[in-house]
Formats: sequence, C-alpha cells, structure tokens
Amino acid sequence: MKPLILTGDSGTQLMRSDLADLAIVFCFRFVWGALPAPDVLAAYLAARSDKHGPGAHWSDFGGLWRQGDKGRKDRGLVEFCQQYETVELWFDTRPNDQLQLIWLLDYFSSHPEMAARLRLRLVDYELIRANTEELGRWKMLAVPVTGDEFETASLAWQAYRAMTPEACFNLLRRDLNALPLFKPALLDLLEELPSASTGLGATEIRLLELIARVTRSPMGSSISRGFASVASSAKWKWALCSKGSPTVRHRLWRALTMSYARSAGIIIATATRPTGEAGSR
Repeated sequence: MKPLILTGDSGTQLMRSDLADLAIVFCFRFVWGALPAPDVLAAYLAARSDKHGPGAHWSDFGGLWRQGDKGRKDRGLVEFCQQYETVELWFDTRPNDQLQLIWLLDYFSSHPEMAARLRLRLVDYELIRANTEELGRWKMLAVPVTGDEFETASLAWQAYRAMTPEACFNLLRRDLNALPLFKPALLDLLEELPSASTGLGATEIRLLELIARVTRSPMGSSISRGFASVASSAKWKWALCSKGSPTVRHRLWRALTMSYARSAGIIIATATRPTGEAGSR
C-alpha cells in the first residue's frame, strides 16, 4: 500500500504524483502575523463537526480522494492516519514548511502510537521547483520518527509560540540534529528581526541594497522617491527600536521591539509586546 503524505503548500504537486495513495496539504502561514489560537489549530486536526466552516478542517485540502476514503475524511487526522501503514512527512527547507513540520510533530507526540507509522522525508530542496517526474526520480532519505524528533519538535514549537524570541535564540544552543532542516530555517527567521543598528531585518536590508543598485541605473530617477520613502520608514523603525517602543511590527512577532547584545558569539534577544497583542500567541 502506498503511503499517506502530509506536506506544505509547496508540495501540491505530490497530489498528482504516484508516490502516495493520498497527499494532504497544510496551508497555514506561520511566518507572518499572529499564530492561530491553539483551539483553532486543535479544531483543524480534530473530527469535523457542525462548527467547521469551509477550509477549517484538514481534509478540505486533500488530493484526489478515493471512493473508500470519502466516508472517512471527516475523522480526526490521527484516526484517519491509522488506516495507513506509513505516513510520510514531506516538508522542505523553507521556514514556513519547517514550522508546519514542528507543529504536526508536536501534535503527533500526544499520540505515541503513531510513531511506528511516521517517516520524515529530508527534502533538502524547494518542493515547489520540482515537477512530478523529478519527485519520482530524486531519492530522499526517509527517517523513522522517534522520541527525539517528537521532543525536539515540541521544544521548537513551544519556543516559537512564546511571547518573545528569547526562547528561539536559546534553541540555537540545543542539539537540534533530530530535525536537521529546522535549524537553518530558524536562523533565517531570526535574521528577519530588526537590527538594533538599523531597525531592519535581513530581507529589508537586501531590498534596500537592490534599490540602491537600481537607483544608479538609467531608470533610477523614476524610483528615487520610492527609495526615499523606504529609507524614511527605516529611520522611523530604527528610532522606535532604540526607544524600546512596543509598536514595531515584525513578521515573526506581530508587534515587537528587539535589542541585541553579542557576548562570546551568542546573540541574546529581548522583546516586548503591546498589551493588546498578549493573547495572540
């Protein structure tokens, strides 16, 4: 029997491949804004009820359902998975995929009977770039899921849900080898936090560098006003950071003030959240 595949939104082509009996796609965007409330996430994976609206249940994003499966698609995810000998987790290197992976592993950790069925595929490339033929040709290691993977995922998910990023920085000091693709993704996420010297994250700095190069091109005059606007925004953001204001927006924590201190090569981060955001994570 072919396995059941659980994957992120970049793995939609797995629905059309012959690698799985069925592929389920998870589409939460954990890298931006406030995380869904715990009860929302729990309801998403639970058995369908009258309270579930369109898109609010895991089965709403399945592939081609077999006739025999349609009667079971309203079950909770764990109960549905138990009809398969193998359940493969296909999540690539992108931060959002890795966050979805630790969320699901944290969920499965409460059902230890699932461990024998779970296999973690180490997808070290972006799934969205692969077509169905390449997916069948490329070989990726399938790692059995054990207590180490469950423990690491639960620690990571708890840290990411924390009110401040300090717990995520502390994760960097721990052994995360059970989930080898997670640490690079975590580093990418933390680099997006606003720098104390500029108030900008890594993507914003790269954007400004790109704009700076373009302004020196023949088309530069047409975007100079946009560059000035971005630069002004950066100056404002830096000022808020330096004053410890609790209103700075950020892609990891919806409202965040960051200050960095480097000591013996270890980054220590502190942050504050506005009172109105306290219940969002």
